[in-house]
Amino acid sequence: MRLTFFAVVIAVSAVAVSVSAESRFYDRAAEGWFWYRDPPEPEAAPVAPPSAEPSPQPTAAPPGPAPFSSAWLKSAIPQYLDRALDNPTAENVRAVLYLQRIAVDKATLYSELSQQVTVGDPYLDTEFERPLSTFAVQDVDRAAAAAQTALLRHLGDSIGVLWFYRSDCAFCERQAPVIEALGRSTGLAVMTVSLDGLPMPSGAFAQSFVVDRGQAARLGVQSTPAIFVMKPPDEVELVSQGMMQLSDLRERILLVARRRGWISDEAWEATRPVRRTTVAVAPEALDPAVVADPAALVAHLRARMARPPR
Repeated sequence: MRLTFFAVVIAVSAVAVSVSAESRFYDRAAEGWFWYRDPPEPEAAPVAPPSAEPSPQPTAAPPGPAPFSSAWLKSAIPQYLDRALDNPTAENVRAVLYLQRIAVDKATLYSELSQQVTVGDPYLDTEFERPLSTFAVQDVDRAAAAAQTALLRHLGDSIGVLWFYRSDCAFCERQAPVIEALGRSTGLAVMTVSLDGLPMPSGAFAQSFVVDRGQAARLGVQSTPAIFVMKPPDEVELVSQGMMQLSDLRERILLVARRRGWISDEAWEATRPVRRTTVAVAPEALDPAVVADPAALVAHLRARMARPPR
C-alpha cells in the first residue's frame, strides 16, 4: 500500500511539472518557435573624426651627385678610406687608390687647361702684372721707384715728417740716418723732437731738434722711434712706432697720403712695382642665363674688369 501511494504521488508530481512547463512556454509565445537568444553584441568603440589636414606623404630623397663627379669623389673617397682602414683587404685598398687616381687625374687636367687659357689673357696672366724675367723686373722696380720719388717730391710742398726719439734709444740712432736719407731723396721737411731734451749721441739733427712740450702725449707716442706724417694746419697720422727701413717708410707715407685723399688712386698705383689688371666686382643681380653660360659669364666679368692702359 505504501509503494502504491508513493507511485501515485510521483505520477501526480510529474504531471504538475509538465503542465507548469507547458504553461511557461506558451506564456513566452512572442519569442517564436525558435526561442534561442543571441548574446548582446559589444558596443562599438567611438570612431575619431577625420583629420582636417591629410597626413604628409613621404617624399623621395633627392638624387645624389653622379658617380665619379667631383662632388661624388669628395664624399666617396673618405668612406672608402674608412672602410679600408677598418678592413684592410686588397680589394678595399685598391678601390681607394683607384678613386684617388681619378681625383688626381681630374686635378691634373684642370691644371693643364688652366695654363692654356691663362697665356695671353690680360686678366689672368700674371706676366701682365709683373714680369718674370730678371732684367724686366729690374726695369719695373726702377720705374716704380722713380714714380714714387716724384710723387713724394710733389707731396713735399704740402706735407712733412714728424719723428720722436730719446737720446738713450739705440733704435733711434739706427733710424736717424734713414730719416735723413728720406729728407734728402724726397725733399720732405723733417721735424725732430727729443723726448728727454737731449741730443742724439751721434750728433744727428743736433742743430734742428726741438724738446717735447707735450706733443708726444697728445699724439699717443708709446715707444721710440715714432714717426708721423703731418699736413698743416692740423692733420697728423702715425706712420710707425718702431724702426723702419727707407723703402718701407716711403711706401707707408704714400699709403697714408692715399687714405687721407692727398693723392689719387691712379697716382698711387703708378708707384707700385706690380700692375693691377683686375678690379673687385661688386655683388650684383645677374641674368640667370649669364650665370648658367660660362662664356657669357666670362664676357661679363671682362667688361667689368677692363681698365685703361698705363
